[in-house]
Amino acid sequence: FGAIEADFSDAAKVAASLGKDWVFKSDWKKVFKPEMLRKAIEVMLHPEKVNVQ
Repeated sequence: FGAIEADFSDAAKVAASLGKDWVFKSDWKKVFKPEMLRKAIEVMLHPEKVNVQ
């Protein structure tokens, strides 16, 4: 597995951001609820809806 010079996709950046916001909390199991999955997919398909650096 060599490294390449490439940016992560917008969807990957969104997933990482949501992971930090949602998973590292005491109620992290809510990430498996259908409404949370729908929200994550919606934001990944429309990354302009969040500020991801």
